[in-house]
This record gives sequence, structure tokens and C-alpha cells, in this order.
Amino acid sequence: MKMRSIRLGFGVALLSAACSAIASWGPLTVEEQVAGSDAIAVVTVTGTRAVTNGHYRSDATARVDRALKGVRGDSIALLFNSASSPDGRDPQSYSKGERCLMFMTRVSEGKYITFGSVFGKHLVKRGRVELSDGHRVWTQTLEAAVKEILAFPAEKERTAKLGAAPKAAAPPR
Repeated sequence: MKMRSIRLGFGVALLSAACSAIASWGPLTVEEQVAGSDAIAVVTVTGTRAVTNGHYRSDATARVDRALKGVRGDSIALLFNSASSPDGRDPQSYSKGERCLMFMTRVSEGKYITFGSVFGKHLVKRGRVELSDGHRVWTQTLEAAVKEILAFPAEKERTAKLGAAPKAAAPPR
């Protein structure tokens, strides 16, 4: 009986750890992507190449078609590790000519990785963007998506709306 309890306890602990790992890498809403990203831009991939810097295996050079948040310059590098999915697609890789709405984390000046792993890259085809929050996929015009992204309040405004106490004004002299 004692051995069965130990195995059951171990199984519960293992399942709990797995659930925690999944929750920390869970799907993100567009609003969460906007709030958590260092940079957001519509880009066109102009080239890809393999790199051997010890961490990332490939990078893509992309022309910035429209900067929405935190992007400086007209060209950026997207660093990534290729990893095929079961259906043979690699959602983290890039192809020359591909146009994407990107939510990114800055690695260094001009170099980015996709925010939220595969959830930060959204393909743009024929003026429509394919958005995903990990649970569902939908398409809308690129302009409507950009308008929605720009409408989300800045982090300071969000904090104020969530009930954060405003900073006290300095006393008059």
C-alpha cells in the first residue's frame, strides 16, 4: 500500500509540473502579444542564412514595411532555430519574400526573436493577416489588424486602468 501511495504521489507531482510548464508556454491573445512585445512591425523577408553563433541556427533579414512599436531602422534580423512540426511545417522559420506581422522580443539592437515562440509570427497574404491566439485562428485585413494593435492602450495607461494608484504629485514649494 505504501509503494502505491508513493507512485501516486510521484505521478501527481509529475502531472502538476507538466501542467505548469504548459501554462507558462501557453497561447497568447493579441492584446497580450502587444503588451509583452518589445517591437511590432509588418516586415517582408529579404533573405535567410544559417548562422553558427552557438545559440541560434539561422537568421532572416527583413525589410520593415511598417513599424508599429519599438522598431528603429528599415531592416532587422530575425533570429530563430528551425524545428519542424509534425505536419512538416516550420512555424518559426522564414522564407524569402514572405510578408509577416511580427510581435518580437529585442535580443540586441536590430536583432529580434519572435515573441511568445510561434505565436508572434502572423503571415500576411493578399492584404489579409492570419492571426492566432493558440486556440483559434482567424483572418482579417492587415489594416484592421494594425488599427486594432494601435488602439490597445500603452502599458502606463493599462496599469492606470487596472487600478494602480497614481503617483502623488510633488508638494508645492
